Formats: sequence, structure tokens, C-alpha cells
Amino acid sequence: MKAYHSLSPLQSARGRSSLLAVLLALLSALPGLTRADIAGAVAGVLIWLLLAIFMYRGVAWTFIASMLLFTLDRVASLFAGAALLLVIIWWAVGMGLFYRAFAIERARRATATTRGPAA
Repeated sequence: MKAYHSLSPLQSARGRSSLLAVLLALLSALPGLTRADIAGAVAGVLIWLLLAIFMYRGVAWTFIASMLLFTLDRVASLFAGAALLLVIIWWAVGMGLFYRAFAIERARRATATTRGPAA
């Protein structure tokens, strides 16, 4: 885990999670393009982009917030009439990425605290 900071976004779990958050931000912008819900689209974009930034920096709480927000978003899409199977698959992929990054960041933090500061 020493070289974790030098990995590209596609090679690290937190990088993949932050890329997913950017994708979700772009998808949140779609309703704003049709002027259906501009305020909601802007809020969705800002929330997901902020989460993506903090995810890429390895802030652990952002992964938990993303898992909660992503789950709520998937439930809302079910009520909007989305296909159940697609929602479950998309939810499983997203949750897998967010949880894996969260687990890795926790492990990195635990390793850093047991070793103490670098001399």
C-alpha cells in the first residue's frame, strides 16, 4: 500500500469510486438539459462532484455518504418506474465500488496509526 498514492484513478479503488461519482454527476445533469428539474440537477451535480473530490483524497466518510445517497437514488428510480433488474445490477456495481474503497481507506488508516508517524 506504500505506492497507493501513485496509482492512476482506474487502478485504485478510491479512484474508481470517484470516477463513478463523476459519472453520477453527469447523469444528474441530464434532467437539467431538458429543463425538467434544473434546481435538482444542479444540486445533484454539485453533491456528486464534491463527494468525488473528497473520495479521491481518501476521506472515509464520503464513501458512507455515497453509499447512502446512491441507495436512496436507486430506490427513487424504482418508484419512478425503472426496471427492477437494472436497478439491482446498477446498485450492486455502485455499492461494490464504494464499499471496496471504504474498506481500503479504513485499512490504510489503521495501518498508518499502528505504525505511527514516519521518522
